[in-house]
Formats: sequence, structure tokens, C-alpha cells
Amino acid sequence: MATMLHDVATTQKPQDEYGLVQFEEGYIFRNNRAITSTPDIALTEFVANAWDAGAFHVNIVIPTEEGDTISVEDDGTGMSDEEFRQRWMTLNYDRQKRQGKEVTFPAGTQAYRRIAYGRNGVGRHGMLCFSDYYIVETWQDGMCNKYDLTVSSGTEPFKISHYMQYPKEGHGTKISTYLHRHLPDPEAMTDIISARFLYDPCFCVTINGKKVDLLSHKGLYDEKDITLTNGIKLHLTIIDSTKTAMKSQQHGIAFWVSGRLVGKPSWTYGGFQFLDGRFKVAKRYTLIAQTDDLIDDVLPDWTGFIDTPRIKEVYVQFKKYVDEFVSTVMAEQVSELKLDVIRDTRDGLESLSTSGQRDISKFIEGVTEKILL
Repeated sequence: MATMLHDVATTQKPQDEYGLVQFEEGYIFRNNRAITSTPDIALTEFVANAWDAGAFHVNIVIPTEEGDTISVEDDGTGMSDEEFRQRWMTLNYDRQKRQGKEVTFPAGTQAYRRIAYGRNGVGRHGMLCFSDYYIVETWQDGMCNKYDLTVSSGTEPFKISHYMQYPKEGHGTKISTYLHRHLPDPEAMTDIISARFLYDPCFCVTINGKKVDLLSHKGLYDEKDITLTNGIKLHLTIIDSTKTAMKSQQHGIAFWVSGRLVGKPSWTYGGFQFLDGRFKVAKRYTLIAQTDDLIDDVLPDWTGFIDTPRIKEVYVQFKKYVDEFVSTVMAEQVSELKLDVIRDTRDGLESLSTSGQRDISKFIEGVTEKILL
């Protein structure tokens, strides 16, 4: 039987109606939930962005009540209109890929080596934590670009609702909005930000005009440079909390990458336990591991490390140094406590035979180890 071929009629849609990506209402909030709902994360990201922009000063203004203005202003490089539209308006903008790992400083300022934190551009949405609308003013080369931005839907998850340009000297960026939700506590924000960025004499953060004291290593017990077998270099600093004002939640291992805290200090990372947190030594010390070599291994939101064989190997190698430290501290404390016990019971011990003294010494050592654990 002959096969009959028939022409099939097709309906062509206009190009501008065919194949366009659509964004549901609230897309930005659902895909950036931590930043758009948690004030401390939002403000932390603004500080990180200022760092990446080569800023030396960042001023955060937090109002006392809703309806007033919240703002973050820095003296970084600022952006031209072209740069703003390319960077700010690109979803998941890859800062390191487009601009490199090292920070570029404003012309005429004293540059030094600073590693950028930016990974995927989500930090710029921080003002959406406080409102559905915000303003960006960014200036350089004698000209300021001002953008009103708002959340949207359809073909744009957010958009520029108004733009203007006017003369302005200097360089920097200011982001602001009228706060309608998630009013931050200035004191709490000061404590949190101070614990998330390492002290740098060239980088100053203020909240409502009050300088934030970024973390400095007080209560130093020991420090050393170490190189893991996979070539990663770490600077290990050990802090004794009895000599500082550290809180219990700051105890553990704190990984600092390029001067920024990754996640929170803990004795457990990625399911890998370095030390039982119930031990007394775990409640007393903090081990700070600083490096620039793991910048590509940090999660985009800086809550931890990407789970890879490379990071697991870092944990395995670093645990050897943790075990070495714990053994040293335990030996020192056992020796000190043992001597104290012997001094208090000297008269009784002297009346024992040599073998009896040896047995008592072993018993004291065993008991003191259990006490210290």
C-alpha cells in the first residue's frame, strides 16, 4: 500500500512571544532566602561587598524604628553605568571569573593584596531583607549613577524602575531603603560582624557611627605555620578563652579564608569530628586556621565548605595537628595537676615504698586525665 504524505500546517508565534524565560513573583526571595530574610547575613554580605570593592571604610546606618532609612555606604571603587548594568543586573554574577580573585582599589589609594570574597553575586540583594524596593547610588570619575530597584516578575525578577545621573566627586557606593521589616538590633549586629571579619588596619566598619572592633587574636596560646601534604598552607593560631572574652559558641575550630570566617567555629565540620565538644579542653580553646588557599572551596553563602574529596583530605590532615595540640595540652595539665596532688600528699607518699609510690603516681595520672576530659 502506498504511503500518503500530507503537509502538516504549523502555527508560527512571533519571536518576542516564543521561548522567553518567565520569573514567578517572589523569585528573588525564594532563591536567596537566607539573605532576604536574615538581617545579620544581609549586612555581613554588604560588608563583604565593600571589601571586594576596595573600600577602606564602611558605614552602616540602622534606624530605631520601621519606616526610617537603613543604609550601607562605602568608599570603594564605585561603578560606571555600564559596570552596574553588567554586574548588578546579571543573575548569579561570577565576581571572580569576571574581575579576578584579587581586589582592585580606587585610583589614588594605597593598594595592597586583598582577596575578594564574592562568589555568585547574591549579596547585592541584601536590602530586600528590609523592603521590596531599594536605591543604589554609585560614583566614580566625577559622576554618580542612581538607580531605583524593585522586585518584579515575568521576564524580570527585579528591575530598574528609575535611573538618573549627576556629578559627584570621589568614589564609593551607597545602598539604602525605607525599612519595612526585619528591624536589626545595632548591638547584636555589631557583635556578629565583629566576629565574622578578621582585624585589618586598613578596613574600618562603623554602625551608627560606632566603630566595630573586628576580631583580633587575644589570649594567644600558640601559633605556627603548617603545610598539609596536599600543599595547602595554613596559619594556626590557638586561643585560650580563659585569657579573653570569647563566648562558648566561639570555641572550636574556626576556618578563616582571606580574613573572613567560614561558617561558625565548631569541633565538627561536614560530619567530620575533630574533638568531642564535651571535653574540657574543647570548652577552653579555639583553633583558628587562616589561609588563602581554600577560597575556591567555600560555599557561595560562606556557611561552610563545598563537600569535595579535597576538603575531606584537608580535614584528615588538619586533625593530626588538632590531636597533637590536644595531647600537648593534656600532658601539660596532667603534669601540673599531678604535681599539685603530690605536694598536698607528700608526707603520706614518703612513707610508701618505691613500688607503692610508683603505683600511686600512675593512679593519680589516670584520675587527673579523666578529670581534665
